[in-house]
Parts: sequence; C-alpha cells; structure tokens
Amino acid sequence: FVQDERNRWSVGAGLEWLPAGEQARFSFRGEAHDGQDRRGFRLELAGDAPLGASAALVTLHDWSRDRRLTAPGAPLAELDRSLLGFAFRPVRSDRLNGLFKLEYRRTVNPLAGTVLENTVAGTSGRDARLIGAAEAVWAVAPETEIAGRYAMRWTESDLATGGLQRIRLGAHFAGMRLERGLAVVSDRLRARVDGRMLMETESGAKTWNVAPSLAWRLDARLELEAGYRFGDLQDADFGARGGQGLFAAMSLRFTEKSLKGPGAFWRERVAREP
Repeated sequence: FVQDERNRWSVGAGLEWLPAGEQARFSFRGEAHDGQDRRGFRLELAGDAPLGASAALVTLHDWSRDRRLTAPGAPLAELDRSLLGFAFRPVRSDRLNGLFKLEYRRTVNPLAGTVLENTVAGTSGRDARLIGAAEAVWAVAPETEIAGRYAMRWTESDLATGGLQRIRLGAHFAGMRLERGLAVVSDRLRARVDGRMLMETESGAKTWNVAPSLAWRLDARLELEAGYRFGDLQDADFGARGGQGLFAAMSLRFTEKSLKGPGAFWRERVAREP
C-alpha cells in the first residue's frame, strides 16, 4: 500500500466547565489545519442549563471553514450549525425524555452540492435550512426502547443553471426506532429496526428507508452494528446516509441510566447528529 502522502499539520484545543451535579455547563473546542490539499478550521461551542428538576435548555453551535487547494480557484466550503433545544422529563422518572428544538444550518459546498441535490438539478452548493423538530425516547422496559421524531424543514437554495436563481422548499420528516435487548442469546446483543420517511411539500414526493440490524456491545461505550437497509432515502440533515444494501458501523454510545436532569440525556445526542 505504498503511496505518496501529502504534507499536513493540525492543532486543536478545548475548554470545558463541568461543575458537579446538574448545574449549567459549557464546552468550547477548536481546531486548525493546513496542508497541500486543504486549509481551514472548526469551532464548536456547546452548553446546557437546568430549568428545575424536569427541564433544561440545550444549545450547540458549530462553525467550520475548509478551502480546497487542489480544486480550480481553491473554493471555500463552509458549514454553520446553531441549535437551541428545550429538553424535558417527567419528575421522578427517567423512562421518558423529550426534546423540542429549533435549528439553523447553512452549507456552502461547491464541489459536493447541497441537501437538495437529489431533488433539484443544478444546485450551486449553497443553501440554508431552518429545522423545527420534536423527538422523544421512551424506555418501555430495561431491555426495550422506542424513539420517535417529527420535523419540518424550510430550505432556501441557489440554482446555478440559467443564471443565479433562488428557490424555497419545505419538507416533512418522520422517523422511529425500536430497540430490544436479546438477553436470551447474550446480554450484549440487541436488535434494532430504524424507519424514516421524508416528504417534499411542493411536489408531494416521498422517499423512505427501513433498516433492521443487530448491534453487539463490546463494552459500555463501544458498539458494532450490522444490518440491511431498504429504500432510497438519503438526507444529511436527518442522518439518512448511504443507499440500499448491507451496512456496518462502529460507534461510541452515550447513555443516561440515572435520575439526572434531561439536559444530560440530550447533551451527547445532539452533538453526535450529522
């Protein structure tokens, strides 16, 4: 596997305020990189604050810039994400956790297109999205979990064909996940079914996928998952990546199994979204 490697360097730093208990906390991380193929930086600011025993505010801001030095004209790719969420949980129980969130995303990616590239031909790689969503996770039993999400997205995108034109589209998204531990086989094995559907409001076009899978927990954090995905839904905002067929993934898991506030439950989940 001998190949030429491009010279590259990167540097990163972070600062966190993590008081004991369920008090307000925040984190700030930054990275800069430079090399023969690209140059840029990324900044991330996140935090949450409790609103009593059963509610919390959650916020996340993520900005990145990346100049592609090997492409003609060295185009600049930009990604901005800002989220404000209201998390809630019934008092004296941690079985049900809910989140209402409003999120703004802006993408400038001339080389890879936009989130509308499968819907509208000729996108210039520049768009902005406003997403409103409600989601809930219900631990029906110690080995069974049901999660659901409904969201609306308003998109403003530029077309590069026939002169610069700006279009506005809306979409509805619904998703559900059912997860069940298979203790009769192994305490580490779990079965999952993940289903998602996206409907574009102007044309009424619908796309969907369903993905049954098995997950093996190597330890409390590391997990391997493999399954088969049916359907052709692909959407970066709602985590629907890849097409139909076999898939495998390795991931880090973050779970809350105590009566800590709802902010702790959603803290890592919103950070790990695409």
